[in-house]
Amino acid sequence: GESVFEQCIKLTSINIPNNLTNIPNSVFKNCSSLTKVDIPDGVSSIGEKAFLDCINLTEISLPNSIGSIGSFCFLFCISLKEVVILNEVIVLASSVFSGCENLISVEIPDGLIKIEKYAFNLCSSLINLDIPDGVSSIGEKAFNECKSLDFIKLPNSLEVIPKSCFLECSELPEIALPTNLLEISAGAFSGCTSLKEISLPNSLRTIGNSAFWKCTELSEIRIPPMVQTVGVKAF
Repeated sequence: GESVFEQCIKLTSINIPNNLTNIPNSVFKNCSSLTKVDIPDGVSSIGEKAFLDCINLTEISLPNSIGSIGSFCFLFCISLKEVVILNEVIVLASSVFSGCENLISVEIPDGLIKIEKYAFNLCSSLINLDIPDGVSSIGEKAFNECKSLDFIKLPNSLEVIPKSCFLECSELPEIALPTNLLEISAGAFSGCTSLKEISLPNSLRTIGNSAFWKCTELSEIRIPPMVQTVGVKAF
């Protein structure tokens, strides 16, 4: 049940039975000695905060059957380095990997349609991310302070880059924006101090406050003719 192993600080491993279909909310929360979890095929969902603060968790195997991963599920799993999310998952919930400061690589499924707010917030070791075509919504601060991020592909299905989405992504040198982009929201690329070039698409209508503030390496930018609003300290 929910929270059943919460704060079992001596627990290092666990065998999850094959007949389990759901991993409840907070079930392994604060199991600070847990290092590895193999989730059997047949499990369809992992609840909110299920592995929150499992600070020594280095490896987790997710089966094809997983369709839902709850908010805050791996929050502050600071030893987690790599995650492969398989095809049944269509939403990355809010703060799902927030604070995973050693997470280097995440493989995202092609069927994904939404990345919620703070999903990769403070993932300071994440190097690159390929967001598949079909993702139409990304939440605010989804990649806030991903300070090692040096490449990201944004899909053409995305029309809005939300507030502070790439705030302080200080190693990001360039980014290819979606061809159908309508809005770059407030602070979206603020503090991206390595950003040297960016091509704004002709579809763009709005550039929010501080959208490119403190982008100190940005030497040239062309504002498309259809832009109607440029916010305070946009550049």
